Amino acid sequence: MRYFNKVKDKINLFMTKWYYPAVIGIFCLLCHSFGWEYFYFSTITLVAVYICIFNRNGLRLIPLLLFSLIALSRVNNSYIFITDFDSFITGIGGIIYLTILGIILFAALLYLFVFKLVKECNARKALTKSKLLLGLIVLAISYFAGGLFTAGYTLSGLWLAASLSAVLLSVFVYFVVTVEWDRASFEFVCECATVMAAVIAVQMGLLYLTEPTLRYLTSSNSNAAKSMIFLGWSPSNLIGIKTALILPFVLYRMYNAKQPIVYFVVVCAALFAIIYTFSRNAVMFAVPMFLAVSVFALLRAKGKKTLWVAYSVTAAIGIITLIAFWTPIINSLDFFNSLGIEDRGRFDLYRAAVEHFFSAPIFGVGFGYLTGETERIGYSLYHNHILQFLASMGIVGLAAYGFHRAQTVKLLIKKIDRIKIFIFISIVMFVLTASLDNTLFNPGMLVIYALVMVMLECHNRIGKDNSSQNKEGEQKNATE
Repeated sequence: MRYFNKVKDKINLFMTKWYYPAVIGIFCLLCHSFGWEYFYFSTITLVAVYICIFNRNGLRLIPLLLFSLIALSRVNNSYIFITDFDSFITGIGGIIYLTILGIILFAALLYLFVFKLVKECNARKALTKSKLLLGLIVLAISYFAGGLFTAGYTLSGLWLAASLSAVLLSVFVYFVVTVEWDRASFEFVCECATVMAAVIAVQMGLLYLTEPTLRYLTSSNSNAAKSMIFLGWSPSNLIGIKTALILPFVLYRMYNAKQPIVYFVVVCAALFAIIYTFSRNAVMFAVPMFLAVSVFALLRAKGKKTLWVAYSVTAAIGIITLIAFWTPIINSLDFFNSLGIEDRGRFDLYRAAVEHFFSAPIFGVGFGYLTGETERIGYSLYHNHILQFLASMGIVGLAAYGFHRAQTVKLLIKKIDRIKIFIFISIVMFVLTASLDNTLFNPGMLVIYALVMVMLECHNRIGKDNSSQNKEGEQKNATE
C-alpha cells in the first residue's frame, strides 16, 4: 500500500506539470496519424477513471476532453456532408465499444462529481452562487422550445437540441464543481490549448506531406484543394475555426511567459495551418486578432525583448521567402483571391432564415425544418448565430441568448485584468466566427465555449475569494 501511494503521488505530481498535456497531445497525434482510435479512447478512459478516483481534480480531465475533439483519423473516418459521414463509430462494433466505454466513464465522472458535492463545501457554493448558470439553463431550454407547434419540431431537431444543451450544461457544471480554480488553473488550460494548437498544426502539415494531390491542387486549383482538406474529426472550415478559437489562450501564454519563444512558434504554426485550411471565416478574424495582440505583446509582454527579436527574424524570413517563392505562394493562396467576398450560398441561407422566422416568429421553425439549402446538411443551420436563433427558436431563442450574453458582459467588465482581456478576446472570436458559420451550434465548438464560460465564472470568483480571505486576515489582526 505504501508503494502504491508513492506511485500515486508521483503520477499526481506529473499531472500538475506542463508536460502532462504535452504527453496526452503527442499520444493523440500518434493515434490520429495511425488510426488507433480504439487504443486512444480506451487509454483516455483509463486515465480519466484514475483521475476521478485517485486524483480527484477535474482540471486534469481537461486535456483528455480537448484532445478527444481532434483524435479521429482520416484512416477510419470519411466525410462529404453530415448526412454522408462514415466513421468507425457508426458501425455496430464502434457503437458497442463506445457504449461500454461511456458507461465506465460516466460512472467514474459521476463518482468525482458526487464526491465533490458531498465532501467539499466550496464545490456546492460554486454551483449555487454561479453568475452564469441561470443564463445557460435558459439558453438550453430555448433549444428544446425551438420549433414548438411547427413541422420542424422533429426527432432529429430535438436530438441536436439535446446535444447542444447537454454539452453546454454538463461541461460548465462539471468543471465549476470539480475544479478548485485559481490562476494556475487558467495557466494550465492555456498550456492545453497551446499543445492542442501545435497538434492541429502538425496534423495539417502531415496532411499536406502525405497527399501529393492536395499539394498539386493547392498550387493549381485551390478551390478543389479545399474539398480535400479533412482530418477525420472535421472538414476544412471547422479545422480553421476550431484552431482560431483556441488561439487567444496560446497568445495569452506568449504574452505572459518570461520565455515566450515556444508559444510564438506555436502561434505562427497555428496561423499557417489556419490559412491553409482555406477557411475564410477563420482567416478573416484570426489574422487581425494576432496582429492586435502582437502590438499589445510587443509593448507590454513580460518577454517583450525576446518577442521583438522573434518577430523581426520571422518578418525577415517571411520577406525573403516571399521574394524567392512569390509565384507558388500567390498561386497557393488563389482561393482567397478568386472567391473574394463571394457568399458561397450563405445569402440563400440568410433569406431562408428570415422567411422561416416570419413563418413562426415566437418559437421559430426548429432545427429539423429542412428545405432547399438546409436539406443537404441534415439540419436547419443558417451560418449566422443571430439568424439561427430567430429562425430556429424565434423571439424566445434570441431573448434567451440575449440574457446569457448580458450575463457574460456583466462578468467581463467586473475588475478587468489581463486574464479577462484574453477571455474577452476568446468570446469575441466565438461571436465573430458565429456570424458566418455554425460555431455556437456545433457540439465540438460548444465544448470549448463552455470551458471559456467556466474560466470566466471562476476567475471572477477567484478575486472574491481572495478579497474575503484578506478581510478575514485583517479582522484577525485587529482582534489580536
